[in-house]
Amino acid sequence: MLELRPNCECCDVDLSPSDPGAMICSFECTYCTACAAGVLRGRCPNCGGGLAPRPLRASEKLRADPASTTRVRRSTPCTPSNAAAPRGFTPYSPRHVRFERIERRAGWSLKVYRMSAGTISDGPSAAAVLHAGVETALTHLLSPRMRAHVGGIEWSEVPEHGVGFVQVHEGNDGVYTVLDVWFGEAMLRHAVWIAPLAAPTEFQSGEATGLGVCVWELAVLEHERRAWLRHVLTPEGRGDIEGYLADVIDGFV
Repeated sequence: MLELRPNCECCDVDLSPSDPGAMICSFECTYCTACAAGVLRGRCPNCGGGLAPRPLRASEKLRADPASTTRVRRSTPCTPSNAAAPRGFTPYSPRHVRFERIERRAGWSLKVYRMSAGTISDGPSAAAVLHAGVETALTHLLSPRMRAHVGGIEWSEVPEHGVGFVQVHEGNDGVYTVLDVWFGEAMLRHAVWIAPLAAPTEFQSGEATGLGVCVWELAVLEHERRAWLRHVLTPEGRGDIEGYLADVIDGFV
């Protein structure tokens, strides 16, 4: 059973057992999100293992098995040099994905997600970036479908289902809008747009780059696949689209 330690070993900030921002290694060394994503670069400085979000314990279970009150602090400061990391690659650091809303327009329903390499902001500039990303995706989606006869199939005629999801991801090197919509029962149409950090609302098509998704965006696709199977491609074939739209991901990935 997890101890649910009450603080970050690096900065000593309080971490309640209900805090979704607590990160742990396999030995339950515990850190806040800021330290885990920042100075530690997603790697435990004690064992060198990766960090993952700490599971939450239900409030009724805490009465029988309360969280630890013993604070643990490192004997030496947390610095990048202390964080063990494999050579040649940047250690993985979780990012926050947040479900924003269902965007419904012209017969389409899209789950809208925001993701950030840092802290998700709710200021006017962040809202403008989100709006620009969603509008870019919808403009593309509502444009006439170009004919594409490939492999003996006319892909523009494969039935669509009016549902999908869009991610607006504020990364370290740019802002990415990633659109996926379901069609042909079990396939996704995919498109990506990129905006520079200096002009984060000016999205351009990423088609020429061959870009698909990054390792963080892939976590959203994994959730969406499972949600599609849970609600639409069920053994009974019930096709519960509204159930699918209500099944969202929110947290650190």
